Amino acid sequence: MRLLAQGRSKSQISEELVVAEGTTRRHVANIYEKFGVANRAEATRYALREGLLGLDETFPSEPSLLPHLSSSFSTTSRVFHLLESPEIMSKRKS
Repeated sequence: MRLLAQGRSKSQISEELVVAEGTTRRHVANIYEKFGVANRAEATRYALREGLLGLDETFPSEPSLLPHLSSSFSTTSRVFHLLESPEIMSKRKS
């Protein structure tokens, strides 16, 4: 989930975990199903809301990955927008 939240592609996730891309696709589909979500932004929001991920885990740990993750910035901005919801804000304050 951490790699998915960081905006890594399924191919990048497969390489990092040393598994076949089909295995990664199946795991991602299972995550979406288990969380009851349709995409990585919703999955990230769910994981943050439920305490499965910390906000610091949603950013790449290696700065060298940033240029390769340009598409993840739109996902990240959507997640931050979702995080501004009253439901999430009240949890963050407590």
